[in-house]
Amino acid sequence: MQLVSRPANPPCNPSSPGESCEHRGVVVTLVDSDVEIRYGDKGWLIHKGERYGFTEGDTIVRSVIGLKKNRWNFRGEVHQAVRGVSVGDLRTEGGTKFDFETDNCHHAVERMMAKALAVFSH
Repeated sequence: MQLVSRPANPPCNPSSPGESCEHRGVVVTLVDSDVEIRYGDKGWLIHKGERYGFTEGDTIVRSVIGLKKNRWNFRGEVHQAVRGVSVGDLRTEGGTKFDFETDNCHHAVERMMAKALAVFSH
């Protein structure tokens, strides 16, 4: 599992210091029921945005096939989630309603990463 980002669309101006105008998500692949990163053309992009999912909620799962790698930046460390964390679990953590101030793509990524890595702390 790895954090990915791209420029926000439409572009924005940060309203406070340290605020980011990047759109964020995570990329995961399934291998033997575990979730891990793969740099190839297999896996899933999970990200959240207003009206992205239409009637299914605002967090969506899309194949990375056709992902515009020149638009998305792979950031930070690669994390291996433990057995039992599914793509569906991560989508659920992303949430169903978008709110720019309190429940945006940044909040969704934080919850997804916490869900995938929380098992390590037990």
